[in-house]
Amino acid sequence: ETSGLVSSVVINLVVFLVFILLFTFYRKYRSRNIGAELPGEKPKVPPFSESDADLGDLLSKVFKMPLGELDNYCGSEAKVMLLLHKSLFWLTLILSGLAFAVLVPTYASGEGQADSDIGVISFNHIGEDSALLVCPLIMSLVFSGLGYYMAFWFLKKSLQISGEAKKSLSQYTLCIDGVPRNFDSQSLSEQVTQTMQKYGEVLRCYVPKDMCEVYSLEREIEACQERLEHFKNYQTYKGKRAKVATKMMCCNKVDAIEFYEHKLPELTQKRDALLEKSELPNAGVAFVIFKSSTDVAFALKNFKGHRDEVNSFLWELFPADTPQNIIWKNLNVNQRKMKSVRVCLSASFIVVFAFLVTPTAFLNYAEAVLEELGIADLVVGLLGQYLPTILLIVYQSVFLPLVISYIVDTEKHLSESVVTIRAMELFLVFNVIHMLLVPAIGMQAIEIVSKAAEGDTEDFAEFMMTRLTNSGIFFTVLVIGFAFLSNGSLLLAIGRIVSVKLKQSNAVTDKEKILAYEADLFPFPLEYSIGLTGYIIALTFSVIFPLILPFAVVFFGIRYFVLKYDFLCLYFTPQVGSNSAPLIFKSMILGVLMFQIVTGVIFALTSITFYVVYGFLFLVASVVLYLVSRNMLNRIIHKHLSTSLMENFLEQENLYEFPTSQPEILVEKE
Repeated sequence: ETSGLVSSVVINLVVFLVFILLFTFYRKYRSRNIGAELPGEKPKVPPFSESDADLGDLLSKVFKMPLGELDNYCGSEAKVMLLLHKSLFWLTLILSGLAFAVLVPTYASGEGQADSDIGVISFNHIGEDSALLVCPLIMSLVFSGLGYYMAFWFLKKSLQISGEAKKSLSQYTLCIDGVPRNFDSQSLSEQVTQTMQKYGEVLRCYVPKDMCEVYSLEREIEACQERLEHFKNYQTYKGKRAKVATKMMCCNKVDAIEFYEHKLPELTQKRDALLEKSELPNAGVAFVIFKSSTDVAFALKNFKGHRDEVNSFLWELFPADTPQNIIWKNLNVNQRKMKSVRVCLSASFIVVFAFLVTPTAFLNYAEAVLEELGIADLVVGLLGQYLPTILLIVYQSVFLPLVISYIVDTEKHLSESVVTIRAMELFLVFNVIHMLLVPAIGMQAIEIVSKAAEGDTEDFAEFMMTRLTNSGIFFTVLVIGFAFLSNGSLLLAIGRIVSVKLKQSNAVTDKEKILAYEADLFPFPLEYSIGLTGYIIALTFSVIFPLILPFAVVFFGIRYFVLKYDFLCLYFTPQVGSNSAPLIFKSMILGVLMFQIVTGVIFALTSITFYVVYGFLFLVASVVLYLVSRNMLNRIIHKHLSTSLMENFLEQENLYEFPTSQPEILVEKE
């Protein structure tokens, strides 16, 4: 197994170096300095152009830039992600140093059973030596303490980043969902203001009218106008008229210009008819702006509804996002009623992707499709042994994001920040199931149960220890793949050039061809989940098989610099706030909990009474500590809220008015 591990490192390292070599040439073709080519436009571009810059100078500029200066170039979400990977790098580096200074020599001096030469540096090798078991016992406490310390340190720093980015109107605003819709906006604004005055000085209260359909129609009109202009340009440049499918993707094709010229006035007429209505109901949401940001925290913590005229007992309060991040088309959706829908969708997602459409099943489906098309032998001949890897990349980078995007869109959330967090949750659930739980237990679940049923405690303990050691070796290979293949593919971003060429194939004018190089938005949910999954895996097996830790250090070290380069030279990260810190904190302490559970189990499996008792007490204490830490989260968030007063944000920013052609109703406190 040592030779297998070494060969895995060598192969992955060679592939990573190939990725870097390709990147040095490929970067000039995947990007273009469109900001300089279109000076009158405001396209989405990264802060630095990689296509016309010397690579050495560009890398020097990127890597020497301190994390604190990133505010001038990227949004706070990018800064939070870099802070996470920097934190995890230092944590795994410290743990690795402790493991190789204490655990590895202790394990190597043991005389227990080792199924392989590399097994001598695993927990299994010290056997039932009571004196040597003291070492992993102490390290289990030290690693737990360091894990929790880093989680709380990260939470504090990320909340500071979010707080600095959120010195805006949303910092003082509370969103109330579930206000009665049978009131007109003016009178309801007055009653909500009166109710919320108990918790602080209210400056303004917005109750938007239900203009969700108007908003959606206006977005559709804009898209229709763009498509009409595109097809007119197509006729001018190509000398022929294009056709467009009106059903599915290729059915019932009609003349494109005639189709959009007929559709545009229909949409406009429908929009105008809605705007002409004298009275529209309110959207069921209120935005309350306080004078002090601490009043928002006070209201969130202490609000109690009653069975009054406005049914305040049905209200649901949460911090408002910035007006730019509100998903206005979902404003009239009752978020309380959608909770049951989201629970069902989450359960369906777990069942389908944990048991039915697994990566293995996807490979089988893909092979069946290729055989049905009669090209299976050709594709396998061309791609050979790399076909499964390519299909898995397609599964994780294309198929899974599309499904999660559809689920999140169906759930009809109120803000883009919530959408990001929700997508991150789903990605994290999938990765933990398929990268940790399935490989760790997998098909051995039946064998584990049957061994336990035999009643031979010593035999079961030996079997479980061997199984956990083998899992440690397996996950070390997985982390090696994370360190080189995952980071290499993130740097190369081969899908970027494919996307550009597809856009250019549909482009007509020179401007459209240039805009095909517009920067994409960074896929934060997917990349957050990969980083956190790597951390959970490495920490979980850090005491059982310490060799996993140095490769985790390499993973987070390389990933930090790759992400930094991507944020500054490849992707567009809008200057908006970040709300991901609480979920990341929960994931980090979940990693500590899983580490404590696995470590507690291995101590409970020993035959020495002291360590058995310690194992059970460690398990109980870990669950209690995890629950207490989660309960502390809201208090920590409220503590780090700025105590500043509202300044000039009411004049400087767009307020919580529907971004349509109709102004909103507001009530301003005299």
